Amino acid sequence: MNDQRQRVLAEAMEWLGTPFHDCSAVKGAGVDCAHFVHACYVAAGVIGDQHIQPYSPQHMMHRDEELFLGYVLATGAREIALAEAQPADLIIYRIGRVYAHGALAIAWPDRIIHAHMQSGRVLISSAFECDLRGRQARAFSFW
Repeated sequence: MNDQRQRVLAEAMEWLGTPFHDCSAVKGAGVDCAHFVHACYVAAGVIGDQHIQPYSPQHMMHRDEELFLGYVLATGAREIALAEAQPADLIIYRIGRVYAHGALAIAWPDRIIHAHMQSGRVLISSAFECDLRGRQARAFSFW
């Protein structure tokens, strides 16, 4: 694993246990899935700091606009096959009508790290555990 991927995952581990909070990115205080992956990539020097527009936490249930996916593509990530996901690659899950949940691969598909709303915190889980079971997922890489 290259140094940059290691830095992304080291940063992610520092967020473990941070409470889930929509539209936030304060380590130890509150973060959502989009701000979590963004903060990890920025801290590791993978991407520059981008402003994530505030969004409705129910966006994925009522709208078809791919906000999260659009943001990911605008930052320069390229889509890869799920089977090719490596540590620190981004996994995006379809929730409701759009791809609206992001996680970082640790050891795909056995372990991911993500800000998980139902669990109320940043945690490590398997890729298709609990509410992620049966969800469509896509993988993206910056490398």
